Amino acid sequence: MRRSIHRRGGARARTRRPGGCGDRRPSTGRRRSRETRGGAPLSAPSLPDADAERAYERLETLLARRARPRRGGESPRAYLRAVGADERAYRVAEIRERARYGRGVSEAAADEAVSIVDSMVRERVWWSSRND
Repeated sequence: MRRSIHRRGGARARTRRPGGCGDRRPSTGRRRSRETRGGAPLSAPSLPDADAERAYERLETLLARRARPRRGGESPRAYLRAVGADERAYRVAEIRERARYGRGVSEAAADEAVSIVDSMVRERVWWSSRND
């Protein structure tokens, strides 16, 4: 018993690479294949859903620069209320909620979210360049 414990902790055990031949962890192969394929989920979200998510992330970035970043436990709606966002931001958040938690959004709704955020970014750039 004592000898087997000593052999596992010897120099040879330390030089072995994880996932190599003789590795005793059976999940290593699955983990390695997940890493090589990029860690993508098995059912990737549809393109309009991803567009709506990205539009909301851009909106959050814009509002973080204008007011403050979103806090950890703060819901998106509470954050929009706290920073005094307008109705367009609430519309983007609504589209994002349907994309993330609902049955998804249409391409038109995702395009609407992207165009709303694009217009808000353009207004912000114009406003900041005029007032500098």
